[in-house]
Amino acid sequence: SCSQPPQYITISIPAKPNSTELRYLTPEQASLSKINLANDYSFILLRVPIAIENIDNLEFPSNKQLINRLNLINKEVDFLKRSFEYQVNRAFMQFACAVLPQFLLKLILDTIHCTTIVSIMAGPPRMTYANEQLLLSDIIAWVPHLHRIGTSICIFTYDGRLQIGVNADKALIPDASIVQNIADDIYKYLDILEKEAEEYYN
Repeated sequence: SCSQPPQYITISIPAKPNSTELRYLTPEQASLSKINLANDYSFILLRVPIAIENIDNLEFPSNKQLINRLNLINKEVDFLKRSFEYQVNRAFMQFACAVLPQFLLKLILDTIHCTTIVSIMAGPPRMTYANEQLLLSDIIAWVPHLHRIGTSICIFTYDGRLQIGVNADKALIPDASIVQNIADDIYKYLDILEKEAEEYYN
């Protein structure tokens, strides 16, 4: 709800090595006795386009705004693949955070400016226990706030379904219905993106 929306926002994406293996998790492996909790992750910063000018050199027509945004995001991701940001951030999280004093860590974290944290994970297939007598119907992930970033979004799959979770500090968004609208809009714009892609490529 901006009179002049920003051209880009920056989101922080946590990344965990081998997290794709979660898709193949079995009920036997999900036993609490076999789960090892470790604070081993890194993060990357991704610029996400918000306001796109209607210029002629865009790859897609101006009325295909979501496809244009996706194309710009792909370019940002290609740039990140060639950079060492993931490795540098992981070294910072694993080593620097363990030895640096808290006041110095705060100064470093204050230099990171993000709009939100977005966690994207492909979850496991349907989980059943007790000879399929007990069905785990839903898994909903929750992303905590980090430092001064008061909003977070979790995109998680379970049993072939897409789960969306939005966590917002009341100081930023006091109205819970607005937070719900953000979650609902993710599904809505995914449908619009699919429609735009079908119209353009067909």
